[in-house]
Amino acid sequence: LSQVLEQALFLSRLVDDLLFIARTDTNNLRLECAKTNIHDLITDCCQDMRHQAKAKSMVISFHPVAEPAYAMVDAERIRQLLIIVLDNAIKYSPAETQVQINTSTDEHNILIHVADQGHGLEQSELPFIFDRFYRSQKVRRESLPGTGLGLAVAKAITDAHQGKIWAQVDDTGFRITISLPRVV
Repeated sequence: LSQVLEQALFLSRLVDDLLFIARTDTNNLRLECAKTNIHDLITDCCQDMRHQAKAKSMVISFHPVAEPAYAMVDAERIRQLLIIVLDNAIKYSPAETQVQINTSTDEHNILIHVADQGHGLEQSELPFIFDRFYRSQKVRRESLPGTGLGLAVAKAITDAHQGKIWAQVDDTGFRITISLPRVV
């Protein structure tokens, strides 16, 4: 019964992701933007993901920049974006490691940095990770669950907010940075 429930949830998320991408393709995505405290949003998402992290003996730590970080965003879409990034960080990192979230600001942007200790992505794969249905060689080889839509959805959400998202990989692991226009 639990496998049936898991598969139903998987299919539901897949349909939601496909509908979301279809809306972005046709410019039918409606955002309900309001001035939002990004730190509060990140804190809530970290709390939501703690059980998943705990199941792998992982820790999520959040270190916000001292100054307030507000943006005009659709909070539910940014929550969706953060959950996608955190879910990937937990799913594709080894057990008993840490996911670190930091924020920084500049004159115009809030930067959200999500770093994990996963080592499954090659530098040569970075240009493709935001493509629809892209899954890394390691993920395909190990038959890990997923659709390859998560980061495509994350990019679409970021783009809809006039932000940017990019990734880096090095000896310490994988890092995603999200930049959103800042308001005071």
